[in-house]
Amino acid sequence: MPPEVKSWLDQALVQNNFSDYELLAAELSARGYAISKSSLHRYGQQFEARLSALKMASEQARAVVAAAPDEE
Repeated sequence: MPPEVKSWLDQALVQNNFSDYELLAAELSARGYAISKSSLHRYGQQFEARLSALKMASEQARAVVAAAPDEE
């Protein structure tokens, strides 16, 4: 899948709150990609887990910075 289509899919997953995989599968089909809703669901679960891990890491980094500010 080309990067621009994957980027669209990732944004659509987030906007749809990781739901409505039938609609996403239909949209991808209209764009010429035959991907089942089950495959999209598996991808969506993995993508959501990665986003959650990144969010947690970002929050932890902010907490570390707040707890130990630079002393200049």
